[in-house]
Amino acid sequence: MSDHARNAPSVELQVGDAAASRPFTIRVTARGQFNAEDHYRIGEAVSAFGIACRTGMFRRSTTDAFDVELAPDPAIADTHAMASWHGRSSGLALSAFKALVGAVSYRAVFDVPIARVEVRQTLGVGDVAVPAGVVLGPSNEVEPPLRIGFPVVREDIDRVDKNRRLQIEFAEPPAPADVDDVARSIEAWDLLCRGGFPEPGNAPWETGIVPGEVYMIDALTVEHPIDLFSASESAFNAILNYAATLDERGRRVRQVIIA
Repeated sequence: MSDHARNAPSVELQVGDAAASRPFTIRVTARGQFNAEDHYRIGEAVSAFGIACRTGMFRRSTTDAFDVELAPDPAIADTHAMASWHGRSSGLALSAFKALVGAVSYRAVFDVPIARVEVRQTLGVGDVAVPAGVVLGPSNEVEPPLRIGFPVVREDIDRVDKNRRLQIEFAEPPAPADVDDVARSIEAWDLLCRGGFPEPGNAPWETGIVPGEVYMIDALTVEHPIDLFSASESAFNAILNYAATLDERGRRVRQVIIA
């Protein structure tokens, strides 16, 4: 067993596959104690999960409403032994919870002394808990939207280097506030790429990304260079879901390039 695997936390997971709104709890238990930096690192991953969910990256379908609410548990906000959040979600694909667990577990291996990660959803009448092995398994990857109202260019990635590039071109010049929102969402995706989208057969800590900045290259196009990308190609489906959500909400997208 590798040192990374030995440092990996145990996972307890109870989630259902219902589109309806359901409350859930995220609880992260320390191996020893957390310091302020540890709490920040865990919160960073959980916050990225929330942003990604609210912006449509993990939407269950193009017809179901989706949302997520998250708030720290005030009863244990200042403890050194645990970090916890209460939330409510609707319309999320199961891949959202896989990304959450993976992103937090990644931090356990490299940054933070985490012993256990728990995600528990309160199931409604008729809901069936999906086995943790299915939620966290290799076949549960982010699916692209069924309907896309703009062309997607996915360039050949069969090459030795692992640098990548994203471009979202809008039909009209986006407002500065919209550009800021796009940058914030892509930066959340970057954080989830550390652990949240492992290639089938790989563990969360076998992923990685060295992202560049998010900036405009002309009046219409947001670009995001990536110096190193080591994760599943399905991670880019989350970007397509996000772009499709922008398009549906009136920020018309002309095309997306994944290079």
